[in-house]
Amino acid sequence: MKLGSLNLIGVLALLLTLALIGGALFLILNDRGSYGIPGAFSQDLLDEGRELFEPGVTGLELYTVAGPITVESWDRPETQVIWEKRGSEAARDRIKIDIRRNGSRLTVREEWPAGSVNVQGWVVLKVMVPAGTEELRATSISGAVKVLGDSASLSGINQELKTTSGALSTDGAKELTASSVSGAIRFRAYGEKVEAETVSGSIQGSVLGEEDGEIRLSSVSGSVTLGLYEAWGGQVSLRSVSGSLHSALPLILESQERNRLTGRLNQGKGTASLKTTSGAIRLEKGAR
Repeated sequence: MKLGSLNLIGVLALLLTLALIGGALFLILNDRGSYGIPGAFSQDLLDEGRELFEPGVTGLELYTVAGPITVESWDRPETQVIWEKRGSEAARDRIKIDIRRNGSRLTVREEWPAGSVNVQGWVVLKVMVPAGTEELRATSISGAVKVLGDSASLSGINQELKTTSGALSTDGAKELTASSVSGAIRFRAYGEKVEAETVSGSIQGSVLGEEDGEIRLSSVSGSVTLGLYEAWGGQVSLRSVSGSLHSALPLILESQERNRLTGRLNQGKGTASLKTTSGAIRLEKGAR
């Protein structure tokens, strides 16, 4: 492929990125136009609360519109939900925090009634989770999602993290699915299946499990870096339309071109696919 063609693809990818980001912001400001964006308006604390749930919660589903979500491990057996309403005074009574427990599953959602046009407000949500938590789904339309704590204590939680505009990060996960339109992704995972995708942002993570599973990392505009535990085995594919390729691991090369590299690491049936349109790709040795 000629250099001019590669540059044209890079330009087209950039235009696509800008269009997708613009579309996401349009949805936030119009479809979700009744909700404010943190930092754009008053950040006054309007209301706050916390609720402690008895042991037995193993699944969590969390949702905010324009505010961040933080999930943190602790050494207590209960699950605790802490929330803050922030923004303009008009949002105090309009923002609703719907918290429901159904058996072992806990759902926390930020909700707005119809007719809240031009009311700026959002929810800051924090959840403390005990050992034994098995599943986490956290979604924010315009806000960061973070999972904090000792990676070993988080390694048993299957996680699905999503945002339209914001960064995603987890200090530890079992199986992981992470997706953002505009934001970087950082992770540590131990499971057999790891997927991370962003349109505009870098991806940097480590897969520390020994299982030969499936790994797929993809960015349109941003670098992709993956650390693999030395015992991992399988086929590895690196591809960047406009960027360098580098492996610090002893790959057995199967094919190599200017913008694509395929090889094997140890023996195993795993697959690892790292790709970006504009950015560098690096394969590194993961450290526990």
